[in-house]
Amino acid sequence: MRPHHLRLTAFGPFAGTVEADLDALAAGGLFLLQGPTGAGKTTLLDAICFALFGSVPGERGVRRLRSDHAEPGVRCEVALEVTVAGRRLRVTRAPAHERPKKRGSGTATDPGQLRVEELAGGRWTTWSTRPDEAGELLAALVGMSAEQFTQVVLLPQGDFARFLHAGATERGALLERLFGTARFAGVEEWLAERRTGLAEQVTRGSHGLAAVAARVAQEAGVEPPEHPDPAWYDATLADLDARRVLLEADAVAAAAAAEAAEEAHRTELARAERQVRRAEALGALEALTAGAEAAAEGRQLLGAARRAAPLLPLLQRADRTAAAVVTGAADPVALRTAADVARRRLGGLEGLVPQADRLGQLETAAAAASTARGAAARRVAELETEQQELPAQLAAAVAARDDADAAGRAVPA
Repeated sequence: MRPHHLRLTAFGPFAGTVEADLDALAAGGLFLLQGPTGAGKTTLLDAICFALFGSVPGERGVRRLRSDHAEPGVRCEVALEVTVAGRRLRVTRAPAHERPKKRGSGTATDPGQLRVEELAGGRWTTWSTRPDEAGELLAALVGMSAEQFTQVVLLPQGDFARFLHAGATERGALLERLFGTARFAGVEEWLAERRTGLAEQVTRGSHGLAAVAARVAQEAGVEPPEHPDPAWYDATLADLDARRVLLEADAVAAAAAAEAAEEAHRTELARAERQVRRAEALGALEALTAGAEAAAEGRQLLGAARRAAPLLPLLQRADRTAAAVVTGAADPVALRTAADVARRRLGGLEGLVPQADRLGQLETAAAAASTARGAAARRVAELETEQQELPAQLAAAVAARDDADAAGRAVPA
């Protein structure tokens, strides 16, 4: 805030109109109001406070502001030109006072008046004449109440001591409003929140580092340090690297042993498969042996059939004799005798006919069985040779398996 011009009329000790060009006084920098007691120094400050807030400091009321030396018809008034919050204003304020009636005897009361004008574009424009509206505007632009203004700006008549003895809360609120320190309070609050947040992050980070150190110590099989540092992590990592090299060597040995055991397992599977084939071949050999016996029986039947072949003419003759009997051309007694003989022989021959058919089938089967028997005999010889080699191969596989088991147990989980 910067006052430019002040005009007083019938105000305080000044019966007439007094003007003070404050811009001219401030041209050289600071200026001093000096004069004897009662010269009106405080009145000038009261006039500024009255123009802005409608009140004056101290115990005096606004009804006592009119000069006792002024003529009855002269109205008490203060006009102040001031720049506040970047706006050039002219505030004209007059307190309420009693005056003689213009007609008759007695007095009448003139109400207080207030007019706020703003300089814009080189012209003064009336902004408001309502005391309540204009008072709110001025208080908002000045940024403090009348009491705060008198304590901070004017400090008249010992009020400076009262400001110094004011409570911390009151002074803090006043200074914060006066100098706009709310932003610093916001910064302070942000810094406090930031500090709290960072402290929480540090705490969480410390807990996280402790958890990591505990996990590393558990994996390394060592005791976790109370305050882990990079040197502890480096030493633990070096120890783990050395143990890793040893474990990798053990793993390579175990892998080789496992490969040997797998090879031995494959050998055992092949051996088991050969044993199954040997058992099948022995079964086939037994079947062929049984077929050879049936073939021998067939050959016997074939021989009998061959021996019965000469009787075929007798059968044919019997058929012809039977035909002659039917026509009556032959001797009955001789025919009966021949028929009996032929019947006996025919019974024997009829039993040989199925055997003759079976003999042909058996001869074919016997030839095939003889061929298969030769192949089976050769396969049996091969399997017997492999069977003789199985104990040595089995012993080698068992030894390889035991070595693999021992190597596996030596590798840590």
